[in-house]
Amino acid sequence: MLQAEKSTAAIHNEFENNKEQYSRRNNIRMTAVLDDQERQSSSTATQKIVSLINKHLGIPITPSDIDIAHRLGNLKPTENRPIIIKFVRRQTKVDILRKTKQFRGTGIFVNEDLTKLNAEILASVRLKDSVNVEKCWSFEGKIYALFKGHQHATQIAFADYKHWLTKPWPRKSYSEPLIPPPRRTLDG
Repeated sequence: MLQAEKSTAAIHNEFENNKEQYSRRNNIRMTAVLDDQERQSSSTATQKIVSLINKHLGIPITPSDIDIAHRLGNLKPTENRPIIIKFVRRQTKVDILRKTKQFRGTGIFVNEDLTKLNAEILASVRLKDSVNVEKCWSFEGKIYALFKGHQHATQIAFADYKHWLTKPWPRKSYSEPLIPPPRRTLDG
C-alpha cells in the first residue's frame, strides 16, 4: 500500500472514530446498579438513575433530564448489567462525572461512554506501561495520560493509537506465557 493510501485510510479511521465518539458526547455508563430484571423498561432504569444521582451526588435531576437510559447486554443471574444513560444536556453529564468519587464504597462506577477503540486505548495506556504512566483518564471522549516525572497531562493522539495497540499486555504472573488478546487494527 502506498504511503498516501495509508494516510488516507488513517484519516478515514480517525474521522469515523471521532464521529462515533461525538454521537456519545451526552452519554455515561454506570456499572453495578442493582435491581436488574429481564425486561427492565427504560422508565424503570431512568427512575433508578435519578434516585442514585440525587441521593449520592446531590445533583437535583429529574427524569426529564434523561433522554434515555437502558441496560446493556443479556441478563445473567449473578451480575447486574451496565446502564447507559443519555442526557438531554451535556453539562449534566459533566456535572455527574465531576462528582463520581462520591460513589466510593457503593460499588457503583460511572464512566464516559467511549467507542470500542477509545476504550481499548484507555485500557492500553493504563495497563500496558504502568512503569511510565502515573494516571490515565478520558474527558469529552479524548484520552489523557500523566506520565511519571511530568507535571502536565498529555493527550494521546490518534496517530499514537497503533503504538498503544501493538504494545503487549502485561502478564498476570511470570509463570504464564505472554499471549496478547486479538488486536484491532486501524487499517481496516
